[in-house]
Amino acid sequence: MENIELLSKDIKTAVEKAKMWQRVPTSEPGIFLIKAPVRGEEEHIMIEINPIDVNGHPVKRRGIFISNLNQFKLFKEILNRDKAETVIKAIDYITGEALKQNGDKAVLKI
Repeated sequence: MENIELLSKDIKTAVEKAKMWQRVPTSEPGIFLIKAPVRGEEEHIMIEINPIDVNGHPVKRRGIFISNLNQFKLFKEILNRDKAETVIKAIDYITGEALKQNGDKAVLKI
């Protein structure tokens, strides 16, 4: 538990001077701290999960925001389901087929 306490202090320090909704990078690629508006009297800090590209930039404008351990566990469980991977593979297939049919132009044929 000692490591959690130390990390908690480091996180508070890191977001203390951040602006609301500012993305604060961490040493772990794809994990950012987000300072959100205060809820009541408590500070509201979230993590944003957003993979980074080869240049170190987030691949999406906004990633997945998680504000507590329960949310983290729920997202983790869903993302680890075989069906979630099957659905995204089907979407990739559909997208690939649509691009082939349009001469590799990024236009969806309806």
